Amino acid sequence: MPGGDLAVLQRHFGAWHPGLHRVLDRAAEGGGAGISRNDLYDLAEPLPSYVSGRVALIGDAAHAMTPDLGRGACEALIDAVTLAGELTARARVEDALAAYDTARRRPTQRLARAARLMNRAVHTRRPLAPVRNAAMRLFLTVGRTTGVTHGRAQAPCPGCRGPAVVSAVPSLADLDVDRRVLVD
Repeated sequence: MPGGDLAVLQRHFGAWHPGLHRVLDRAAEGGGAGISRNDLYDLAEPLPSYVSGRVALIGDAAHAMTPDLGRGACEALIDAVTLAGELTARARVEDALAAYDTARRRPTQRLARAARLMNRAVHTRRPLAPVRNAAMRLFLTVGRTTGVTHGRAQAPCPGCRGPAVVSAVPSLADLDVDRRVLVD
């Protein structure tokens, strides 16, 4: 229903900054026709495997997650690179798919769980919001001063106070992937 979410937005953001009121008023002038609603979904229960026979799932098909960590598309690319690397390194497709599943399932499910927790923390209702805000400030301060990188290499970050995290994931060019169709 066009404009159906306009009333929800007006109720939700009614006490916010006057600039936001102007945006909502403009949307109301057009009957709310320019408003789009995109629901977000994640996998509530992690999959027991990303592989079935000779089929492998990658990206959101394997580990859909809320966008709260900004890692969904990145993880899909890492899935593809990992899968390509395993397929080129092993003689049997089944072995490559098993290795891909072993390499990617646990880390991506951990990230999906972290994204879900971040989503809950970010969308905490008013009574707990001050506690959440204090905890986030503490986490950011501790992370910046201790240089926590969860086992990844650190590199100086020009203009940043803390270290930058450098991923050890190879680029597609580094894999020297054969472009031919792989047939077992």
